[in-house]
Amino acid sequence: MSAESPSWQPDLKYYQRVAESNVMAELHVGARAVVALGRLLRFGRYEIITTPAFDRTDLSGGNIIVSPVHRDGLDTVLLPSALERVGIRHARPAAKLELFQNSIMRWTLDGLGAFPVDRKSPNMEGFDLAHAGILSRGGNVTNYAEGTRVHKDVLRVAKVKSGVARAAVANNSLIVPVGIAGLSSEKDDQGNVIRRDTRSWFGIGPKLVFAFGDPFRLVSKFASAEVGDIEMAGGDLSSSEQKERDRGMVSELRDMNTQIREAMQLALDAAYEARGSGLEEVIIPDAA
Repeated sequence: MSAESPSWQPDLKYYQRVAESNVMAELHVGARAVVALGRLLRFGRYEIITTPAFDRTDLSGGNIIVSPVHRDGLDTVLLPSALERVGIRHARPAAKLELFQNSIMRWTLDGLGAFPVDRKSPNMEGFDLAHAGILSRGGNVTNYAEGTRVHKDVLRVAKVKSGVARAAVANNSLIVPVGIAGLSSEKDDQGNVIRRDTRSWFGIGPKLVFAFGDPFRLVSKFASAEVGDIEMAGGDLSSSEQKERDRGMVSELRDMNTQIREAMQLALDAAYEARGSGLEEVIIPDAA
């Protein structure tokens, strides 16, 4: 098995099972308890900040896509507890396919509600199927829109992928942007950490901060019943009309991605403002 070509690949039947499944509550609670102990030792207590619009939003109905920044592998481990505290229950993360190659790890991730995505060659049909099944039943999903961990210019949100916008429009989902301060590190071209957030044992120092931004929905003019009727009828669109429509959809998707990125940036800025501490230089020892 190689990192470039994972041996286990999920098919549509797998994604259909994901769409119909629920989180194993006992496993979820147990995992959070273990993580909480480790977090207290390494980071102490964390801080949650929210906007007035977030506080006014009723989250009880679910159908939420959480869109957090991604700066460290611990993001995915520590975020679920913060989500539970603000009322976003059992958010199911889209995780990289490589994590699912071991059968025991796959069983654990399945029980926690995670589902895989191949970042190099995503199965969009299966990915959409999983989102639709979970969100349509009032479930919640965590989707890291940046696609992977960011180690360059970490105080700026990187270009986002289109998965969040696609799923949000298709399912009329509420998007909740999340900024995280305290886990970032910047690396040079050789992979050496050159700047990072201060991390203090037992929370002696700046706290880990999760900032929840204004929830919002995306509206697409191309998701209207009129467009659907034209397509289902076989369509009388001429080639030029189709090209124009395609260009409009691409432009709209680009605008949606920008809206998501800007919302995430506001949340990230708020997290660092609350933390009151930026990245510190790391001294790289000279090679022997």
